[in-house]
Amino acid sequence: MLIFFKLLLIISLLAIAYQDSKERKVSLWLLMVAFFLTGGLHYHHSVEVLFWYSIFLNIGIVILIIAILFIYARLKLKQGLEKAFG
Repeated sequence: MLIFFKLLLIISLLAIAYQDSKERKVSLWLLMVAFFLTGGLHYHHSVEVLFWYSIFLNIGIVILIIAILFIYARLKLKQGLEKAFG
């Protein structure tokens, strides 16, 4: 079963790379498939407490980066976040 999940992950990552190189956009469902497969594999290979710690740490880092980009776009560029960064 683990090999099946790894194979699905490889296929989804290749599809993401292909879509990004050809169309410069990636389907949301494909990102979600890759997200859940990598999360499941990470959970399988780690201690549960460390898994949740790393998940919340990563979410916190992403929120911090988005907040910094929002402040930069609002104060320096004088635009909205979506208009400034696409």
